Amino acid sequence: MPLASGRGHADALEIHQDATLFGSLLQAGQELEITLEPDRQAYMVLATGQVDVEDDTGDTVGGRETLKARDGAVISATPRVKLTAREDREVLLADLPTAQ
Repeated sequence: MPLASGRGHADALEIHQDATLFGSLLQAGQELEITLEPDRQAYMVLATGQVDVEDDTGDTVGGRETLKARDGAVISATPRVKLTAREDREVLLADLPTAQ
């Protein structure tokens, strides 16, 4: 769910940046797939719970299989990432342009 955006999300708080801040609540066992547009990257912070993170090749992201509360991860080298909640969790994700 977009919380704040400068990219035209109608229900989000408008910001004056080429970015969108998403928030998500997942229950244990639920999955969420994140797909990034070309020339985009994301920074994800896990607020609560634990989540397994895999890219579209099935490899772990950043050498980590599981993120725990207050862990963060940059998603930039893959267009798609799958999150699987190990327990109820809350995550924030910032969708940003890649550095030029």
